[in-house]
Amino acid sequence: MEDKKNETPVYRNDPLGKNVVARLSRGRCYELLAALMGGDFYIRRCQANVLHAGSFIGKHIDTYSNLDYRYSCVLQFGEQYEGGEFFVEYQGKEQETKTGYADFLVNRCEIPHGVRTVRGGNRTSLVFFLSKTPLSQINSNHKQI
Repeated sequence: MEDKKNETPVYRNDPLGKNVVARLSRGRCYELLAALMGGDFYIRRCQANVLHAGSFIGKHIDTYSNLDYRYSCVLQFGEQYEGGEFFVEYQGKEQETKTGYADFLVNRCEIPHGVRTVRGGNRTSLVFFLSKTPLSQINSNHKQI
């Protein structure tokens, strides 16, 4: 699911894309995410990330894509990989954590973060972003170039 500047979100890889977002938006998953968001929420962007050996995700802030993003959520699928630690920069210090299979990680979108270099295997994850902005509204609140 893409959330490009000055556009409404667009599902990709249908029907799989809509199915994934629908599953994240109901049942126990909905209850957890609604509690986190303090009520209803919208998934405006959802993507699969596959990082091979030598790949990394540099330090960034998710709100550059959409200033309305509140939380990024990462569901780890990769089982056997080396490196690829998730890190955050908080109060001038970097802290990192190694996620394992089926771990669920939540990060506030305005906090700088990234993924260290994968040294072996494949680090595979599903990443999605929570917002209070309905899907019918364009992404007009961004810092995208």
